[in-house]
Amino acid sequence: MDALTFIVFGFIAWWSYWSIKHEGVFWIPKAVAALGGLALWIFSIFYLASQINNSIVQVIFIAVTGIAIYWISNFISIYCSKTIEKRVGKDPYKLIPEKKIKKNPTHEEYVEMLDEIDRTYEGMKKDKLIPEDKNAIYTYFERAIDLSDEMGNSYATGTVLTELQDMFDPNHLETNQLINKLPWYFQYQQLLYEYKNIKDLKKLIQERLNEAIYSDEHIEDWDEKNKPSIKEIESTAEYWNIGKSDQYKYKDEASFINDVNWDFVISRWSSAWDKACKK
Repeated sequence: MDALTFIVFGFIAWWSYWSIKHEGVFWIPKAVAALGGLALWIFSIFYLASQINNSIVQVIFIAVTGIAIYWISNFISIYCSKTIEKRVGKDPYKLIPEKKIKKNPTHEEYVEMLDEIDRTYEGMKKDKLIPEDKNAIYTYFERAIDLSDEMGNSYATGTVLTELQDMFDPNHLETNQLINKLPWYFQYQQLLYEYKNIKDLKKLIQERLNEAIYSDEHIEDWDEKNKPSIKEIESTAEYWNIGKSDQYKYKDEASFINDVNWDFVISRWSSAWDKACKK
Protein backbone atom coordinates (compact mmCIF):
# COMPACT_ATOMS: atom_id res chain seq x y z
CA MET A 1 0.00 0.00 0.00
CA ASP A 2 2.85 2.39 0.82
CA ALA A 3 4.49 1.72 -2.54
CA LEU A 4 1.20 2.30 -4.38
CA THR A 5 0.63 5.54 -2.48
CA PHE A 6 4.15 6.67 -3.36
CA ILE A 7 3.59 5.91 -7.05
CA VAL A 8 0.21 7.68 -7.15
CA PHE A 9 1.36 10.81 -5.36
CA GLY A 10 4.65 10.77 -7.27
CA PHE A 11 2.72 10.78 -10.55
CA ILE A 12 0.49 13.61 -9.33
CA ALA A 13 3.56 15.64 -8.31
CA TRP A 14 5.26 15.02 -11.66
CA TRP A 15 2.09 15.89 -13.58
CA SER A 16 1.69 19.12 -11.60
CA TYR A 17 5.33 20.11 -12.11
CA TRP A 18 5.20 19.35 -15.85
CA SER A 19 1.96 21.30 -16.31
CA ILE A 20 3.03 24.34 -14.28
CA LYS A 21 6.39 24.41 -16.08
CA HIS A 22 4.63 24.73 -19.45
CA GLU A 23 1.41 26.59 -18.60
CA GLY A 24 2.48 28.65 -15.62
CA VAL A 25 0.79 29.22 -12.25
CA PHE A 26 -2.67 29.65 -13.81
CA TRP A 27 -2.72 25.91 -14.41
CA ILE A 28 -3.33 25.47 -10.65
CA PRO A 29 -6.76 27.22 -10.44
CA LYS A 30 -7.73 25.64 -13.77
CA ALA A 31 -7.00 22.14 -12.46
CA VAL A 32 -8.59 22.84 -9.07
CA ALA A 33 -11.75 24.15 -10.76
CA ALA A 34 -12.07 21.09 -12.99
CA LEU A 35 -11.16 18.35 -10.52
CA GLY A 36 -12.61 20.15 -7.49
CA GLY A 37 -15.90 20.75 -9.26
CA LEU A 38 -16.18 17.07 -10.16
CA ALA A 39 -15.32 16.01 -6.60
CA LEU A 40 -17.87 18.46 -5.15
CA TRP A 41 -20.65 17.16 -7.42
CA ILE A 42 -19.87 13.54 -6.54
CA PHE A 43 -19.97 14.52 -2.85
CA SER A 44 -23.35 16.20 -3.35
CA ILE A 45 -24.74 13.07 -5.07
CA PHE A 46 -23.59 10.44 -2.61
CA TYR A 47 -23.78 12.41 0.64
CA LEU A 48 -26.06 15.44 0.45
CA ALA A 49 -28.65 14.04 -1.98
CA SER A 50 -28.86 10.78 -0.06
CA GLN A 51 -30.23 12.71 2.93
CA ILE A 52 -33.25 13.92 0.91
CA ASN A 53 -36.19 11.53 1.28
CA ASN A 54 -38.27 12.80 -1.65
CA SER A 55 -36.93 11.22 -4.86
CA ILE A 56 -38.19 14.03 -7.12
CA VAL A 57 -36.55 16.69 -4.98
CA GLN A 58 -33.44 14.53 -4.88
CA VAL A 59 -33.23 14.44 -8.70
CA ILE A 60 -33.85 18.20 -8.93
CA PHE A 61 -31.16 18.82 -6.30
CA ILE A 62 -28.62 16.68 -8.19
CA ALA A 63 -29.44 18.40 -11.50
CA VAL A 64 -29.33 21.94 -10.11
CA THR A 65 -26.09 21.41 -8.19
CA GLY A 66 -24.56 19.73 -11.23
CA ILE A 67 -25.46 22.65 -13.49
CA ALA A 68 -24.29 25.23 -10.95
CA ILE A 69 -20.98 23.49 -10.25
CA TYR A 70 -20.38 22.93 -13.98
CA TRP A 71 -21.06 26.59 -14.81
CA ILE A 72 -18.74 27.90 -12.09
CA SER A 73 -15.97 25.39 -12.87
CA ASN A 74 -16.26 25.99 -16.59
CA PHE A 75 -16.12 29.78 -16.11
CA ILE A 76 -12.92 29.51 -14.03
CA SER A 77 -11.33 27.00 -16.44
CA ILE A 78 -12.08 29.13 -19.53
CA TYR A 79 -10.73 32.27 -17.84
CA CYS A 80 -7.52 30.48 -16.81
CA SER A 81 -7.12 28.87 -20.26
CA LYS A 82 -7.42 32.26 -21.97
CA THR A 83 -4.91 33.76 -19.53
CA ILE A 84 -2.48 30.88 -20.16
CA GLU A 85 -2.89 31.26 -23.93
CA LYS A 86 -2.22 34.98 -23.64
CA ARG A 87 0.92 34.35 -21.61
CA VAL A 88 2.54 31.32 -23.27
CA GLY A 89 0.71 30.80 -26.57
CA LYS A 90 -2.00 28.48 -27.85
CA ASP A 91 -0.12 25.23 -27.37
CA PRO A 92 2.55 25.46 -24.62
CA TYR A 93 3.33 21.74 -24.92
CA LYS A 94 3.96 21.79 -28.65
CA LEU A 95 7.51 21.05 -29.77
CA ILE A 96 8.69 22.76 -32.94
CA PRO A 97 9.74 20.07 -35.46
CA GLU A 98 13.42 20.15 -36.34
CA LYS A 99 12.60 20.46 -40.05
CA LYS A 100 10.51 23.55 -39.35
CA ILE A 101 13.33 25.11 -37.35
CA LYS A 102 15.86 24.59 -40.13
CA LYS A 103 13.75 25.83 -43.03
CA ASN A 104 14.02 29.50 -44.03
CA PRO A 105 10.78 31.28 -43.07
CA THR A 106 9.10 33.77 -45.34
CA HIS A 107 9.01 37.41 -44.28
CA GLU A 108 5.37 37.03 -43.17
CA GLU A 109 6.14 33.88 -41.15
CA TYR A 110 9.14 35.58 -39.58
CA VAL A 111 7.17 38.67 -38.54
CA GLU A 112 4.36 36.49 -37.19
CA MET A 113 6.85 34.47 -35.14
CA LEU A 114 8.41 37.59 -33.60
CA ASP A 115 4.98 39.05 -32.84
CA GLU A 116 4.03 35.83 -31.03
CA ILE A 117 7.25 35.92 -29.03
CA ASP A 118 6.79 39.58 -28.07
CA ARG A 119 3.16 38.99 -27.15
CA THR A 120 3.95 36.20 -24.71
CA TYR A 121 7.22 37.61 -23.35
CA GLU A 122 5.83 39.59 -20.40
CA GLY A 123 3.53 36.80 -19.29
CA MET A 124 6.33 34.22 -19.50
CA LYS A 125 8.60 36.47 -17.43
CA LYS A 126 5.93 36.91 -14.75
CA ASP A 127 5.48 33.13 -14.53
CA LYS A 128 9.28 32.71 -14.40
CA LEU A 129 9.34 30.70 -17.62
CA ILE A 130 12.18 32.86 -18.96
CA PRO A 131 15.00 34.76 -17.20
CA GLU A 132 14.31 38.37 -16.22
CA ASP A 133 17.36 39.77 -18.01
CA LYS A 134 20.19 38.93 -20.41
CA ASN A 135 22.76 38.55 -17.65
CA ALA A 136 20.91 35.86 -15.69
CA ILE A 137 22.57 32.77 -17.21
CA TYR A 138 25.98 34.47 -17.41
CA THR A 139 25.72 35.28 -13.68
CA TYR A 140 24.54 31.75 -12.96
CA PHE A 141 27.75 30.35 -14.49
CA GLU A 142 29.81 32.75 -12.37
CA ARG A 143 28.31 31.08 -9.31
CA ALA A 144 28.91 27.66 -10.87
CA ILE A 145 32.60 28.48 -11.37
CA ASP A 146 32.93 29.63 -7.75
CA LEU A 147 31.19 26.46 -6.56
CA SER A 148 33.49 24.33 -8.69
CA ASP A 149 36.54 25.95 -7.07
CA GLU A 150 35.07 25.46 -3.59
CA MET A 151 34.49 21.76 -4.36
CA GLY A 152 38.12 21.36 -5.38
CA ASN A 153 37.37 20.55 -9.01
CA SER A 154 40.20 20.65 -11.53
CA TYR A 155 41.49 23.66 -13.43
CA ALA A 156 40.11 22.08 -16.60
CA THR A 157 36.61 21.99 -15.10
CA GLY A 158 36.73 25.69 -14.28
CA THR A 159 38.02 26.51 -17.76
CA VAL A 160 35.21 24.53 -19.41
CA LEU A 161 32.64 26.37 -17.28
CA THR A 162 34.24 29.66 -18.32
CA GLU A 163 33.90 28.66 -21.98
CA LEU A 164 30.23 27.83 -21.45
CA GLN A 165 29.68 31.09 -19.57
CA ASP A 166 31.20 33.01 -22.47
CA MET A 167 28.45 31.68 -24.75
CA PHE A 168 25.92 33.68 -22.70
CA ASP A 169 27.88 36.92 -22.57
CA PRO A 170 25.34 39.67 -23.44
CA ASN A 171 28.03 41.50 -25.45
CA HIS A 172 28.42 38.49 -27.73
CA LEU A 173 24.66 38.21 -27.90
CA GLU A 174 24.30 41.72 -29.31
CA THR A 175 26.77 40.84 -32.05
CA ASN A 176 24.89 37.66 -32.96
CA GLN A 177 21.56 39.45 -32.88
CA LEU A 178 22.64 41.59 -35.81
CA ILE A 179 22.75 38.37 -37.83
CA ASN A 180 19.67 36.37 -36.80
CA LYS A 181 17.49 39.08 -35.14
CA LEU A 182 16.07 36.58 -32.65
CA PRO A 183 15.23 37.72 -29.09
CA TRP A 184 17.97 37.02 -26.57
CA TYR A 185 16.00 34.45 -24.57
CA PHE A 186 15.22 32.50 -27.75
CA GLN A 187 18.92 32.43 -28.63
CA TYR A 188 19.76 31.16 -25.15
CA GLN A 189 17.21 28.36 -25.45
CA GLN A 190 18.69 27.35 -28.79
CA LEU A 191 22.17 27.12 -27.26
CA LEU A 192 21.00 25.03 -24.31
CA TYR A 193 18.97 22.74 -26.57
CA GLU A 194 21.83 22.26 -29.03
CA TYR A 195 24.10 20.61 -26.44
CA LYS A 196 22.04 18.06 -24.54
CA ASN A 197 24.58 15.73 -22.91
CA ILE A 198 28.22 15.22 -21.95
CA LYS A 199 29.09 13.95 -25.42
CA ASP A 200 27.81 17.17 -27.01
CA LEU A 201 29.71 19.35 -24.53
CA LYS A 202 32.93 17.37 -25.02
CA LYS A 203 32.59 17.88 -28.76
CA LEU A 204 32.08 21.61 -28.24
CA ILE A 205 35.17 21.96 -26.05
CA GLN A 206 37.23 19.86 -28.47
CA GLU A 207 36.22 22.26 -31.25
CA ARG A 208 37.33 25.19 -29.08
CA LEU A 209 40.67 23.46 -28.46
CA ASN A 210 41.11 22.80 -32.17
CA GLU A 211 40.70 26.53 -32.81
CA ALA A 212 43.09 27.54 -30.01
CA ILE A 213 46.70 28.37 -30.98
CA TYR A 214 48.74 27.52 -27.89
CA SER A 215 51.87 26.07 -29.54
CA ASP A 216 54.31 27.01 -32.31
CA GLU A 217 53.56 23.63 -33.90
CA HIS A 218 50.09 24.85 -34.84
CA ILE A 219 51.41 27.60 -37.12
CA GLU A 220 54.49 26.05 -38.76
CA ASP A 221 52.91 26.18 -42.23
CA TRP A 222 51.30 29.61 -41.83
CA ASP A 223 52.32 32.75 -43.69
CA GLU A 224 54.31 35.12 -41.51
CA LYS A 225 51.74 37.89 -41.80
CA ASN A 226 48.95 35.61 -40.52
CA LYS A 227 50.86 34.15 -37.58
CA PRO A 228 49.85 35.24 -34.07
CA SER A 229 52.57 36.76 -31.92
CA ILE A 230 54.56 34.72 -29.41
CA LYS A 231 52.82 36.67 -26.63
CA GLU A 232 49.39 35.72 -27.98
CA ILE A 233 50.38 32.04 -28.21
CA GLU A 234 51.70 32.05 -24.65
CA SER A 235 48.55 33.77 -23.40
CA THR A 236 46.39 31.08 -25.01
CA ALA A 237 48.60 28.33 -23.57
CA GLU A 238 48.27 29.86 -20.09
CA TYR A 239 44.49 30.08 -20.45
CA TRP A 240 44.09 26.39 -21.34
CA ASN A 241 47.14 25.43 -19.22
CA ILE A 242 48.29 23.12 -22.03
CA GLY A 243 51.92 22.90 -23.13
CA LYS A 244 55.01 20.72 -23.15
CA SER A 245 56.98 22.66 -20.55
CA ASP A 246 56.67 21.94 -16.83
CA GLN A 247 54.84 25.21 -16.16
CA TYR A 248 51.69 23.79 -17.74
CA LYS A 249 49.42 21.32 -15.98
CA TYR A 250 48.35 19.48 -19.14
CA LYS A 251 50.72 18.15 -21.79
CA ASP A 252 48.06 17.58 -24.42
CA GLU A 253 44.36 18.08 -25.15
CA ALA A 254 43.40 14.55 -24.12
CA SER A 255 44.75 15.01 -20.59
CA PHE A 256 42.82 18.29 -20.34
CA ILE A 257 39.55 16.67 -21.47
CA ASN A 258 40.03 13.71 -19.12
CA ASP A 259 40.59 15.97 -16.11
CA VAL A 260 37.21 17.70 -16.45
CA ASN A 261 34.48 16.77 -13.97
CA TRP A 262 31.90 16.30 -16.71
CA ASP A 263 29.16 15.20 -14.30
CA PHE A 264 29.41 18.54 -12.51
CA VAL A 265 29.54 20.45 -15.81
CA ILE A 266 26.45 18.77 -17.30
CA SER A 267 24.53 19.26 -14.02
CA ARG A 268 25.25 23.01 -14.16
CA TRP A 269 24.45 23.16 -17.88
CA SER A 270 21.18 21.23 -17.57
CA SER A 271 19.88 23.37 -14.70
CA ALA A 272 21.03 26.73 -16.09
CA TRP A 273 17.69 27.73 -17.61
CA ASP A 274 15.52 26.81 -14.62
CA LYS A 275 17.92 28.39 -12.11
CA ALA A 276 18.16 31.60 -14.16
CA CYS A 277 14.36 31.79 -14.42
CA LYS A 278 13.98 31.51 -10.63
CA LYS A 279 16.62 34.16 -9.93
